[in-house]
Amino acid sequence: MSLNKYKLLLKKEWANNRWKVLIVSVFLLVTSTILVLQYPMVQRTLELGILDELPGWMTGGMERQLNFHYYLADGWFDGSLAQYGTLLAVLLGMGVIGSEFQDGTLPFLLARPIDRVRLFKIKLGFQIFIMVLFMIIVTAYLGLFASFQGREIYLFRFIIALIPLGLKLLVAFLITVNLSLFLKDQIKSGIFSLAIILAFWVIANLTPLYNIFYYYWGNLAEYYVYGSFPTVDTALLIILNIGLYGLALSRFKKIDI
Repeated sequence: MSLNKYKLLLKKEWANNRWKVLIVSVFLLVTSTILVLQYPMVQRTLELGILDELPGWMTGGMERQLNFHYYLADGWFDGSLAQYGTLLAVLLGMGVIGSEFQDGTLPFLLARPIDRVRLFKIKLGFQIFIMVLFMIIVTAYLGLFASFQGREIYLFRFIIALIPLGLKLLVAFLITVNLSLFLKDQIKSGIFSLAIILAFWVIANLTPLYNIFYYYWGNLAEYYVYGSFPTVDTALLIILNIGLYGLALSRFKKIDI
């Protein structure tokens, strides 16, 4: 496959996904701006002692939000970026191969003298690159905006926290890719993926057992504030992602055209 054909393939991938990325990015940029600007109001509310009048099960340790570092990390890494990032991961994952099924272009693509493994790696790699770039840009904006507002930022931890979060989003992405290969329909694969993620999140909130789809699994707010990196959780995420990638690649190699 020549370099020009690779460029055409990547242009097609970007054309299929640019609006998904841009729309989610705009939502996150607005959310991050609000997150920083509303902190003084949150701080005043907490300092008034309003939480003292509420039962403990309702507050859930909200007094820690008085610490701006915890407030920022909790609202971003364990909140907005985790939520919108998961949505983007599913949107991208459902279209990697699912769009080829829907457009009827997969037989044409596989009939060409292209190594399937290489084709799969290029398509997945480009989508993952988009996700990584998306996370870096919106997080960098949040950090810079908070700094311009006179807030102190732990820059190194701010960047490193993207690693375990990115791995969590990659799990959602690869689950969706696997489902799209099984269902051969990008809409159904997206719906089922979100249903699975939501089910795990509900289970985690109803039981003491955490899982990777629970926002506080591998608590990044704790890492950002105290520096205790979730090494074991990150290692487990790497192993899980390797397994999901291998499963998707195996399935793709066996597709009949």
